[in-house]
Amino acid sequence: MSPVLSEFERAIGRGLFRVPECTECGAAVWPPSEFCSACLGGVRLGLGYGGGGVSGDGDKRLQGRIVECSMEMPAGRPAAGSVRSSFFCLVAFECGIRLIARLAAPVPPAPGDVVVLSSCGMSPDGAGYVFEVSTPDAPEDPANPANM
Repeated sequence: MSPVLSEFERAIGRGLFRVPECTECGAAVWPPSEFCSACLGGVRLGLGYGGGGVSGDGDKRLQGRIVECSMEMPAGRPAAGSVRSSFFCLVAFECGIRLIARLAAPVPPAPGDVVVLSSCGMSPDGAGYVFEVSTPDAPEDPANPANM
């Protein structure tokens, strides 16, 4: 694994999302790679974005807009009258990348709604990345699944 990818995975494992960017053209590079997909230049990790409570260079929150979303389906059959409040969203972020992220919300989000990256990490099996977004005005309640 390249040094850039190793550093990216160490950061995301700590809940810090560092956007890979090209050293030649400045484009955001996603998924993370050693080389820019636009010009084949080298890649470095840019500033980090945390979920609000991260110290250091993770204090800024990455903002984006929902492109589309779908309801998260619970395992098994949902109970009659149950209210689903978790959605999977495709989000276009201000840095120029798109991610699929989970959003905990009381009502279904709509395309164009503004969200912020609230948490990131590795999947439990270490095989992928996990992202969660929240609405910018969502309280920083640790019990809120969007802030975990």
